[in-house]
Amino acid sequence: AIVARTATATAKEIGAAGRDFDLSTVAGAAALGTALKSEVFDFVFFTVGVWPTFSKPYTSDGIERVVALDLVARHVVLSALRLSENAVVVNTLASTQNFPLVSKIGVKLRLEKNRPPSNIMSALFPVGIAADAYLLAASKNMASPPKLVGMFPGSVVTDVMGATVPTWAAPLVKALIYPFSQSVEDCALAHLAVATAPNIHN
Repeated sequence: AIVARTATATAKEIGAAGRDFDLSTVAGAAALGTALKSEVFDFVFFTVGVWPTFSKPYTSDGIERVVALDLVARHVVLSALRLSENAVVVNTLASTQNFPLVSKIGVKLRLEKNRPPSNIMSALFPVGIAADAYLLAASKNMASPPKLVGMFPGSVVTDVMGATVPTWAAPLVKALIYPFSQSVEDCALAHLAVATAPNIHN
């Protein structure tokens, strides 16, 4: 989870935020919320996310890892934050995508059964939809609903897939996507550009 009090936050600040908190646990996400409780934020960037870890699918809380990071952490942190009247909340999670072969029942079962996913698509797609739906519903219950923006991260050079693909394959996959990938810093700047666009509240 990345937060910025003003639009002048630098890409370096965005890249460094939140590293001291384990957002895979409710306690870690709550600790981040507590640490930020005295501030009022104009911008919130939810970029936390994870690919499935098939060999170790659950967090220490007993929650399937993708659900914990992509959904539960967003709920815990957002519930603790104080937002300004015209706040912008950006959700980056392949957000607002028209995912194929995902039904309402499928999303419901994915969350309720808390079972390890069998493949990447069943791990990520239903939870991404649930995260968007949660943020939309939660914002409507706020005194001053924030502007919600969904973003697709694109291809970014990170180690997010490291726990999903075999160890020997990770460098190969990274090398294959590198030519059309962007850096974390460039991705952060793109998020800032969208969040601060003049027509963002239209």
